[in-house]
Amino acid sequence: MNNNKTNDIIVLNKITKEYSGTELALNNVTLSITTGEMIAIVGASGSGKTTLMNIIGGNIKNYSGSYHFQGRDFKSISKKEIAEIKNKHIGYVLQNFGLIEDMSVYNNLKLPLLFNQAIQIDQFNKMIVNTLNKVGLPNFATKKTRLLSGGEKQRVAIARAIINNPELVIADEPTGALDSKNTIASMELFKKLNKENGITFIIATHNSYVADMCNRVVVIQDGKIK
Repeated sequence: MNNNKTNDIIVLNKITKEYSGTELALNNVTLSITTGEMIAIVGASGSGKTTLMNIIGGNIKNYSGSYHFQGRDFKSISKKEIAEIKNKHIGYVLQNFGLIEDMSVYNNLKLPLLFNQAIQIDQFNKMIVNTLNKVGLPNFATKKTRLLSGGEKQRVAIARAIINNPELVIADEPTGALDSKNTIASMELFKKLNKENGITFIIATHNSYVADMCNRVVVIQDGKIK
């Protein structure tokens, strides 16, 4: 497999991951994702979906096979380099938002910027304001996160995921805590960011509507891609 294809942001080749020496979470998984795609990862609990997402996100290193992100082999680079890639190039959206409730929206969005040494402090305000505009939350910077609705919290979580202008966003059941109206709104926002900003999205979901909104659906069962 050619790991240097410039249009592939992710190349997984024969990935196998074992737990406890006998339990196969992933079994010989090969998958390529093109830059700008919007992919749904679908599978039942225990299918290997979460393990696959964690490998793509750089949270698991002890597996067999190879994983290249933007041409870089995640098994051959240091934890520090992976941490830098995760902060600058990969955004995360969690099912339960993962926000710090007692902080303002502004301070929640500032946290990823603090770990990005390429960004100066005097750029923070402009970046936060611009990002809140992108997700449809102008004038929300000073609001307390705990006072927001579920749909608003999800938009803040999406804003935090894209604040560093990542090439990839990983969303783990991002609509699991939302009603149908906010699920539709979140997916329309993902589609807009995918189209206008060229962000690649990988979305783990059990929701058929969410999967149908994606460009491609990858089904995983018993650690294998069907």
